[in-house]
Amino acid sequence: MKRGILTGMAALGFIGLAGSMTAMPASAQWGSHHQAIRQDRHDIHADNRSIRHDRMAVRRDLAYGHYHAAEAARRDLHQDMHARRTDHRDLRHDAHHGMHHW
Repeated sequence: MKRGILTGMAALGFIGLAGSMTAMPASAQWGSHHQAIRQDRHDIHADNRSIRHDRMAVRRDLAYGHYHAAEAARRDLHQDMHARRTDHRDLRHDAHHGMHHW
């Protein structure tokens, strides 16, 4: 009987310890929230740069009659535009749902 009680108490102590280890201070949550927003903005900026580059490549390839290369650049352009939409969605989510004040 004593062994069962001691085992149960040890299990409860372990659960309490594990719970306290997973708790994150509010300042760390706030910092990771801002870091996520910064990263999303950086990704959007990089996507915009890539979109500008791909648009110029499509125009250049069409001007020189390189139609297969223009089609490949157009596919890259659409992938970059999709990535930018995804990054915008992530940014909106982080900005509106990031840190909950209880």
